[in-house]
Amino acid sequence: MKCWHCNKELIWGGDHDIEAENEDYDMVTNLSCPKCHSIVDVYHPSVKLLKEYKESDKDKEKVKKISRDYIKKRKKRSKCGYG
Repeated sequence: MKCWHCNKELIWGGDHDIEAENEDYDMVTNLSCPKCHSIVDVYHPSVKLLKEYKESDKDKEKVKKISRDYIKKRKKRSKCGYG
């Protein structure tokens, strides 16, 4: 992984289990840049959070389908002169 600031390859510092203190993420990975000394923490989502995201994505798809269907109906109506 490259540093956002200077594009140098980041150095892996370690992975740390954080399940006990954080219900949304189960692990954090520490990375550092040898050139500009930036630090990056990468949080890995927990199973619980991944499930919530998946459910949210399903809800978003339902809303998109409803919107597409509504637009199709409106276009049909306007072609028929209803509005």
